[in-house]
Amino acid sequence: MGAAQVAELNIDRMRLLARCAVLALALTIWFSPTPAGLVPAAWRLFALFVATIASVLLGALPILTASVLALAAAVLTGTLAPAKAYAGW
Repeated sequence: MGAAQVAELNIDRMRLLARCAVLALALTIWFSPTPAGLVPAAWRLFALFVATIASVLLGALPILTASVLALAAAVLTGTLAPAKAYAGW
């Protein structure tokens, strides 16, 4: 195994670790109790927003991929209605 292959393997491991960390962060916020004064849908959108920003900052996903996945997650979980979620597109 050459040095280039080892470096590529390390990058892949770091990217996988970053993706797992982002998922853990999102799930932690998602399943933590909703703060007083917020509705659960707002708290879940916050979890998706934080995970999206974290994934871009950590280099886990490109910004377009992270945004589309967050939008899809918001619609598929019922947090946002499709018409409302896609209104900005």
